[in-house]
Amino acid sequence: MAVVSGIGAERTREIVKGLAAGGRITEVSAAGKMWARSAISSASSLCSQALTQLHDRNPERGGFPREEIASLFSTPPDPGFLSLALEGNASISRLGELHFLSARKPKAVDLGSPLARKVAEVIRAAGDTARGRTELLEAVKGISSDPRAVEKVVEGLARAGKIVRVKELLFDGAALRGIEERIVAFLAKRGEITVPEFKEMTGLSRKYIIPLLEHFDATKVTLRVGDKRVLRKK
Repeated sequence: MAVVSGIGAERTREIVKGLAAGGRITEVSAAGKMWARSAISSASSLCSQALTQLHDRNPERGGFPREEIASLFSTPPDPGFLSLALEGNASISRLGELHFLSARKPKAVDLGSPLARKVAEVIRAAGDTARGRTELLEAVKGISSDPRAVEKVVEGLARAGKIVRVKELLFDGAALRGIEERIVAFLAKRGEITVPEFKEMTGLSRKYIIPLLEHFDATKVTLRVGDKRVLRKK
C-alpha cells in the first residue's frame, strides 16, 4: 500500500492505525489484510440472506458450514473476510463449524432414540477416519431409510458435540479432539507442520487430512502460512 500511495511505509501505517481506531477499517495483521467496515457490514447482511435461504431449503438441518454460505455469494468472498462478516452479525450463532440464524434454531433431538444411538455408534466405530452421508445412510437403513430423519439426528449429535461435521465428512467428536491434541503437541514442539508431515503423523489419506487441516484453520487452532501450518496465537 505504501508503494501504491507513494507516502512511505511509516505514514501509511499511521493512517491505517487511525482508520482502524476510528472503526472505519478492520485489520487482520496475521493475514496482512484489511477491510472497510462498511464492506463487512454489507457482507453480514448477505450472510443473513444466505442463511435464510439455506434454512428454508433444509429445515431439518441445524446449521451450515462457512463454505456453503459462501457458495451463495455472487463472488466467492475471502475466507477471513467472510469470518468477520459472520462474527459481526448478532443474528447469527455458531456451533463448531456450523452457523445458523438464532431465530431458526431447530428443536432438540432425542439423542437416546435407536436411530441416534446407531448413528453415534457408526461414526464412533470409524475412529480417526470419518463417514460420509451416503455411507452413513447405508449403515443405518435397518433403523431408518429416511434421509431427513438421519440428517436431523446428525445435526442433534453435532450440537451436542458427539460428532463434528468437517465439510462432507462426519467425525466422532472424541476422535477429532484426539487428532487436535496431537497436532497441537507437534506444533508446540516443532513450530510448524506441512501436509506430508500431518499425513505421516495421522496415517490418514488426503481424503481426510486436507479437510482436517482446513477445519483446524477455521476453528482457529492453526494458521496457514504458505504451505505450512503454525499454532494460532491466543
